[in-house]
Amino acid sequence: MGSGGVGGLRTLVRTAKERMTLYNEELLRFLTGKQLLRGHLQASDEELDLLATHQQTLPREGGSERTGVTIVGDLNQKIIPEADFIGWDALAEQLGLSGAEVAKLEVAHRSTRPIVELASSVSGDGEASGRPGPKPTMVLVGDHDGLAREIARIAQSAIVDRQGAHVCVVCRSPSDAVAMKSDLAVAMAEAGGDESAVRLGHNADFTFGPGITVTNVRQIKGLEFDVVIVVEPDEVAYPVDEQGRRWLYTVLTRAKDRLWLVASRPVTPLLDEARARMLVEVEDLTEVVPVQLGVGDDEPF
Repeated sequence: MGSGGVGGLRTLVRTAKERMTLYNEELLRFLTGKQLLRGHLQASDEELDLLATHQQTLPREGGSERTGVTIVGDLNQKIIPEADFIGWDALAEQLGLSGAEVAKLEVAHRSTRPIVELASSVSGDGEASGRPGPKPTMVLVGDHDGLAREIARIAQSAIVDRQGAHVCVVCRSPSDAVAMKSDLAVAMAEAGGDESAVRLGHNADFTFGPGITVTNVRQIKGLEFDVVIVVEPDEVAYPVDEQGRRWLYTVLTRAKDRLWLVASRPVTPLLDEARARMLVEVEDLTEVVPVQLGVGDDEPF
């Protein structure tokens, strides 16, 4: 990080602190002003006095002001290889944040526990937490032609089962996303679904709301979706190195409730541990044997 970058970050932090201070002051003024409160609450003067006293006490609970700056981040989501990070302690020192402490959040709030367990097996972080939910599912299809059809089936089922669900189909590259968006719209139409629900998500053209967004890995950092479908999680897309782990971890943890991985090629070895520990359900459609009809078997009853 250059000196210009640090200077810009310092300005950003200073501005944020000023805004938070002004916000806190205005909020405290409202919550301790009886005339303002009386116009919005049906309460007695005694109750309003009690509320005002309580709010005036809160800022100094424990003998210290409840002010400060919190900077959050997840190094497992550093998906741009050329972007260096100097470390939390060094960042706090350069920003002049005296007395800063680095704390690791132990509880996952976005994803379910099964999703976090799968992601943790990729990142190597060990223990995982989160709310209950279904186990992630890996679907293996026989060829590329079956890829869009299976993704369409999963997406359509998710939309029907979860009214208002936002399904995100994640490809490795922008060109893959463009091709998948076209293939998926056709597959949805063939299956009797709504092909207009399929849209491409890229930069400013990223729409949030019910439907299916097809996008790529670099577009989804920091975002969350009800359902995530990872397309072709193979070793080319997610190589067995630190950056590959970060890409895959980031994609997996975008899912709030349901996670699917659909592949027509051998999946990345980064998922070997998860498969061995049965952290993911595997549906191998390549093993489906066609039914052989004998003489007379196809005749009507």
